[in-house]
Amino acid sequence: MTLIKWMLVLALMAAAAATLATICIPAYRQYVIRVTRMDAKRELLVLAQRLGRCLARTNNRTPDSVLNTCVTLPQATPGGAYLITGDIAANTFLLTATPQARQAEDTECGAFTLNQLGTQGISGTGTKEGCWSGRRN
Repeated sequence: MTLIKWMLVLALMAAAAATLATICIPAYRQYVIRVTRMDAKRELLVLAQRLGRCLARTNNRTPDSVLNTCVTLPQATPGGAYLITGDIAANTFLLTATPQARQAEDTECGAFTLNQLGTQGISGTGTKEGCWSGRRN
């Protein structure tokens, strides 16, 4: 093969690689965002269970004692993609997982919320059912 043929093959391979990169990298990023949502949902459910058990066990309904005894807020999810905060009152609580850093690009689901009744919510443009179930909206 001549040098010109090799250069032509190399140029075609570079064009193919660039095309694949423009398709694959955004798709992979969206996949990572969807998978990382599971961390937020899992941590919210774990904290809600812990709060419920603690309130039932101690029968102490003051917000300060609940925070000191049961949970530490705010706290980050594993990997730091979400920051979990909470509003705790005498008989109620609202936990919120707010996306941080690159996860903040998740406009579909945004922040996840969970209250003492198990009511789930989101702040994004997607559907609550789609975001909490993990199915694509």
